[in-house]
Amino acid sequence: MAIFTLIVGIILGLISGASYLQYRKLQEEFSAIISTETSTVEDLKKISEEVAEELGNTGYFRQQAEVKVTIQCENPLTANLSHESCIYYQTVINERYEKTEWVEDDEGNFEPNKSEGSKNLVNNFRCVDFFLEDDTGQILVNPDHGKIEGVQVYDYYQPADSIDELEMSCGDIEIEFSPRNDAEYQTLGYQFQEVILPVNTQVYIIGEASDRVGDLELHQPSEENQLFLISYKSEEELSEEKREDIKKNKKIAQLYLFSAIAFLIFALINLLN
Repeated sequence: MAIFTLIVGIILGLISGASYLQYRKLQEEFSAIISTETSTVEDLKKISEEVAEELGNTGYFRQQAEVKVTIQCENPLTANLSHESCIYYQTVINERYEKTEWVEDDEGNFEPNKSEGSKNLVNNFRCVDFFLEDDTGQILVNPDHGKIEGVQVYDYYQPADSIDELEMSCGDIEIEFSPRNDAEYQTLGYQFQEVILPVNTQVYIIGEASDRVGDLELHQPSEENQLFLISYKSEEELSEEKREDIKKNKKIAQLYLFSAIAFLIFALINLLN
């Protein structure tokens, strides 16, 4: 009993530690959002030109930047399900199923034990470079390695009994759905979901502005752990969301910590007796 209690205490302590790390990460993201001053494209271009003139060449300008501008793209993507023009999409298709396992009871009889679950069939996402435009100009964005928060434009469930067979394309992938229905496994249906970041949408971006390739662009920060976020939400919405997440993770970390301490004390008492 003491060993079991000790193990539970250690596990709770590890969960508390993970929650605390998430709490600290959220604090850093919140701090970056509220402390970084919003710039226009013209502001960033002016500073980069001043740095280039002072040092005699481009490639030396680098600073954390926050912009609130509109997405423009000459060669946008076409989303798989919604077929909307966008610079980012993520298409997810999950199969929902019911599984039957036969369990032997104390008298030697076998009884069916049914459980429902889901498995991922498709998780396809793509993004392309794009321009941000405001009243003062344009700036290129390289979204690689950024956290992208898009708009859900497709959420549809199709029961398996409404189709015999379904084929569709997801980008370069050809998907064939064949519902299964036997004594052990029954396909209930398919959940289709899609999130995109459409062109001509107002977005909030925080990342690093630099002229490392000659022209000014926004991209993943060169310093580790700095925030690179592209979101359709406003700065105010993001700040409030982070604030609530910080409170929640702090409470979770404290709850698991106090529980871990209680279990470890109880285990220690039992080991000493």
